[in-house]
Amino acid sequence: MNKKTSQDTAEGASPAAQKPGHSEESELRPGNPVLTVPECDTPAELAKFCDELFPLLVTRPKVVTLRFIGPHEMPPDSALVVHHGLTTRPPGITVVTQAWSPVLGPSLLVWLVGDVRDVRPTASFRFRSLGQVARFKQRRPPWEEDRGWMTSDNEPEPSVGLEDYKTVLRLMDEYLPVDQWAGKIITPAMLRELGLVGHSPLDDLLGQCLARDPSLVPGDSAGEI
Repeated sequence: MNKKTSQDTAEGASPAAQKPGHSEESELRPGNPVLTVPECDTPAELAKFCDELFPLLVTRPKVVTLRFIGPHEMPPDSALVVHHGLTTRPPGITVVTQAWSPVLGPSLLVWLVGDVRDVRPTASFRFRSLGQVARFKQRRPPWEEDRGWMTSDNEPEPSVGLEDYKTVLRLMDEYLPVDQWAGKIITPAMLRELGLVGHSPLDDLLGQCLARDPSLVPGDSAGEI
């Protein structure tokens, strides 16, 4: 099921009516922190960001804004760690994700977690298919030792990174058509057609209908992941 729902920002503020990638109201109102998301491409950087973000979520601010600045591409494991922290946050917290720059690969999963998603009109998104990543991983420098003899029955050595990336793609597929868009440049207009950018009135209407009639809510797909 497509998770393209958006929640109201604090006091009815709409990112669509503001400068893309900028939320002055969030900055000025106390208790609504704004964090720049690092690429978390080292364990130390990931730990530092998690030590900042996760304790902040425990305090239950009304709005948390996460900004992606500079061409941004997280490793799969880092994206899954941040994704888990955001999806298991205490209730009542609205997460606003702002793409000031191109968002690439697993970073797109973190941007998609936002209840309200904002993007610079000239920014773009892109992620590779699993096959493209696998071929890239297989390109070893000539001096790197061939460890194929360590695996049984001549099976290729399992890659933790590929398994993590497979999980990233599976989670992203809940929001957008992964098979159709892998390897392509994704524009804000394409995401807007799916209701994934800004604040969609259609999402509000759908949310009201589901609230009035719980039987319209489909089965829990999260357990199938």
